[in-house]
Formats: sequence, structure tokens, C-alpha cells
Amino acid sequence: MRKLFWNASKTGDKHEFKKCIQDIGSINSQAMAYLAATEPCHWSRHAFDKSIKCDHVTNNMIEDFNSMLKDFRAMTYLGLMEYIKKMVSRVPCCHALAGIRHHFGVNGNQCSLEDYIDPLLSKAVYLQTYDYMIHPIPDLCLWDDHVGAPIQPPPLKRKPGRPKLLRKRESTEKPKAARSGSVVCGKCRLPKHNSRTCKLKTVM
Repeated sequence: MRKLFWNASKTGDKHEFKKCIQDIGSINSQAMAYLAATEPCHWSRHAFDKSIKCDHVTNNMIEDFNSMLKDFRAMTYLGLMEYIKKMVSRVPCCHALAGIRHHFGVNGNQCSLEDYIDPLLSKAVYLQTYDYMIHPIPDLCLWDDHVGAPIQPPPLKRKPGRPKLLRKRESTEKPKAARSGSVVCGKCRLPKHNSRTCKLKTVM
């Protein structure tokens, strides 16, 4: 049923969405009622607002974002922002541009390529974005006093399994050195066993 849910969430076809919901209902009617209580525009790709420029469906956006950055996370801030800018620019990729040129002809009207670039990337929209004053956040000492109950952190929940004793090391850190040497018996002073498993009989 989990696979059916993700199929209903990620599909861009309305009829396939209905088919997945019906299949979920045939397995568990309560699950179907639970999904029906939430509008599909909040969780299914086929019903997303067309003005939204991101059709990503995920349960952990941060992990996917870091996965997309990969090695670029180690770049400087300016370099990282430039890379992100290229990734979310909404400019057609080289394959799409090749298809567009094939449709209009290699020597066709080059201005027709602009019709396939989102209007939000135009200079007019860019100037309109920064037309208003962006007020900076005042210093912390100028903030109003908080009135009401103090904000408490969420309660700690113990995760299943044995807790980890070793901290997670950074990618630039060396791994912890392995234990060197061998076990020496306390009775016979020979290596590779201890006094508990020593076969030497105690002389009375």
C-alpha cells in the first residue's frame, strides 16, 4: 500500500491518481478516507498549482537538497550560490534547446527560444522583485520582550536500538585508529589468549 501511495503522490496524470486511490481503498478503506480528507493539491503532483515552479514530492527536502549539492557543499558561499542559481534557473537544458532548434530549424528565428524561458526570469520581473525596500532585521537588543509561556524545546525521544557511543566524524577527519597489539595471558604470559581461557593448569 505504501507503493500505491507514492504512485498517487508522484503521478502527473489525474486518471492514474484515481486508479491508485481506488486500489488503496480496496486494501484499506480507512486509509482511503484519510487521504480523501486532504485536498490532492497539497500532496499529489497532478493537482499542484501550475504557477509553482517546483513539482518535487519528498518527505525530507533537506537530505535531497544535500544529495543534489554533493561535492559542491565544500565550495565557498559565492561559488555555492552560483551553482544553486544555475540549478534553479528554469532555463531549458541543452537537450531541450536542441529539440527547439530542430523544430524551428537551425537557422530559424532565434527569438523563439525566449518563448520557452519562464517569464519570471525576465529583467522586468527581476527589477519588480527588488522594487520595494527590504528592511533589515533589527538587533536582538531592540526586539520586544516575549509575553507568554516560555518556548520549550521538543521532548527528547529515545530512538530504537543501542545508542551510538562514537561521534560521527567529518569527511576531513581521519578514522579512529584500530587497537594495536594482542592479548597477553596473565598466567602464562603467552599471547593470543587470556587467563580465563588459559589451558595451563594451576599448580597447587
